[in-house]
Amino acid sequence: MKIKILLIALTTVLLYSCSDFLQEQTMGVKTTANFYTTNDDLEKAVNACYADMNQLYRDHESGSLFRLLEIRLPYMTFGDLSTERSTQESLSKFIYTPTDGMINTTWRRIYQGIEACNVFIEKVEGKKANFTDAMQTRTLGEAYFMRGMYKYTLVRNFGSAPLPLKATAGVNDVYLAKSSIDDMYTSLIKDFRTACGEENPVIKLSVTNAAADGGRIILGGGFCALADAYLTRKDWTNAAKYAQKVIDEPKYGLETKIESLYLFEYKYKTKEILYEISFNNHIDPGQRLHHSSCPYLKFSGTGKKVHGTESYVAKPVVISWYEAGDLRKAWTFPTSFLYGDDIIDGTTTTLNKISPLNKVNPTLKYYFICKWRTTGQAEAPWSWDASNTSVYKYSDALLIKAEALNEISGPTPDAYSAINLLRKRNFGVTDNSKDLAGLSKDDFRLTIYKERKLEYFFEGKGWYDLIRTTPDLSTVGIPEVKRYMPIPQSEIDINKLLTQNVWE
Repeated sequence: MKIKILLIALTTVLLYSCSDFLQEQTMGVKTTANFYTTNDDLEKAVNACYADMNQLYRDHESGSLFRLLEIRLPYMTFGDLSTERSTQESLSKFIYTPTDGMINTTWRRIYQGIEACNVFIEKVEGKKANFTDAMQTRTLGEAYFMRGMYKYTLVRNFGSAPLPLKATAGVNDVYLAKSSIDDMYTSLIKDFRTACGEENPVIKLSVTNAAADGGRIILGGGFCALADAYLTRKDWTNAAKYAQKVIDEPKYGLETKIESLYLFEYKYKTKEILYEISFNNHIDPGQRLHHSSCPYLKFSGTGKKVHGTESYVAKPVVISWYEAGDLRKAWTFPTSFLYGDDIIDGTTTTLNKISPLNKVNPTLKYYFICKWRTTGQAEAPWSWDASNTSVYKYSDALLIKAEALNEISGPTPDAYSAINLLRKRNFGVTDNSKDLAGLSKDDFRLTIYKERKLEYFFEGKGWYDLIRTTPDLSTVGIPEVKRYMPIPQSEIDINKLLTQNVWE
């Protein structure tokens, strides 16, 4: 997104990073004292609604929801030479407490995001000024969607939690008791429905973005989120209904090349990505998933060092999930890849007892993940990557539809059609040689679960799928009490209406 954000909350400026970041950003203003009168005001103000979600998906050991979502998965680990080993090891073993900084940061950013959206909605909805009706309609859709996403993030990570429904007017407004999980889902689903024009026709996301608005949430992403929320609630009928709305829109579809979903040169140019987190590699914070998953001190043919942190590597079981010919395997776990101008193939390495990069070796302990790459980008400070991180894609609609239809009536022709369309792209075929057929309802369900693991590997969705599809986490080696994170102790100390989650 060309959205560049400085978030001002009441009279407090939240400094996310260095001075260069502030100098280059267009300000997104969140204050109960301001009024918005022009189109430019609305665009700047709604940008603040995106800011904290960007931070949540930024990979950094000091405060990253993405890190919490990925490293706790049973099939993920960290490299022997990881420079962030202590953080990753603690998280992967669920060794954290209510005072953990990463959990505190996640909680804080979620509520900052909700507050930004509440402020915008209260200042804009039903108001008349010099902004156009079209801009008001679109930006209100963005604010409602983002508020729904923050709520969805909150309930899936913390369970029952306070749910502020209006902007903070005074200090007493922040002391709220927990809302039930059912009430939280009712609220976030209504936000998604509102964003999609299902509740109020004067509030609705745009079907597509103009070139200058790349990265803003569009209607397809809103419908995907709505279908996803219904899927989580096992409302199969509505999940299938809203997934179909995405599929029916001719401006959305699958790309033929998998790399177009990850490389910088295709940024904002695909018909498949429907909602993405936008980054800029010359303004801290960018994303650094390529850096976090690269080998530590591997050498290229020119002698240059590639200093990855090995914060995320895949256990060998992941490789066993792929069928022969699956193009996603070759892209995610290549035996060589381009890092800047250097080809990294692992032929020279300082890695102790680790075979060259992902080469076939029966004793290989783990596989380096090369899904995110900086190919085609100018060198940036701190290894930041300007590639975006997708949250919802056209494939979501296909897999949600297939899963929901199967739960309703078993593997119907429409359910097969949805998943087989995705398989054709992922195997690079146009015939039916990779089509699924003849599965039982249970086998089709398990196939969908596996397909989601492969399609969204290392994209921040694995944990959500795990807790959604696993009634008892102990069956996969995770204590059931770790389903939700503890509420920050500082919040418990301040707000006497709060009760702590069971976490140990």
